[in-house]
Amino acid sequence: MSVPAIRQPELVTAPSGETGGVKLRARRCTCGHLFFPSHVYGCERCGRDGASTHGVDLEPRGSLEARATIYQHPKLAAPFLVGRVILDAGLTLAVRLTRGCGDLPLGARVRGALVSEKESEGGATWFDLHFEPDGERT
Repeated sequence: MSVPAIRQPELVTAPSGETGGVKLRARRCTCGHLFFPSHVYGCERCGRDGASTHGVDLEPRGSLEARATIYQHPKLAAPFLVGRVILDAGLTLAVRLTRGCGDLPLGARVRGALVSEKESEGGATWFDLHFEPDGERT
C-alpha cells in the first residue's frame, strides 16, 4: 500500500498498514490542554513554552454541530460543504465535508477521511482531509 501525498502533512498522518486510518496531529500541554492545529510555540491556556507540549495523534471522529454550503469561493471549486465538528477528544474544528453530509442531521456522527482533490503540477494526486458520515455507532 503506497502512502498518499497529503496536502498538509503537518496536520494529518496518512494511513499505513496495520496502524489504522488517518489521524490528526495535535499537541497536548503538561497542563492537559489539547490543541489543533499543532504548533510548538507553547500552551494557549497556561502560557508554558513549547517544550512543555508533546505531539498526540487524534482519531478524527465526532459529531456534526453545524454545516453550510459555499456557493462561491475565489480558489476552490464551488459548491462545497463546510461544517463544525466536535471531536470525541473534545476539540471543535471547522472542516470540509463530503457531499454525503448534505442531508445529515445535526448531531450525526462523522469521521475524517482522505479525499483526492486534484493532481499537482507534477502529476501526483493530492489528498485533503474531509469529513464524511460515520457508519459506526459509538
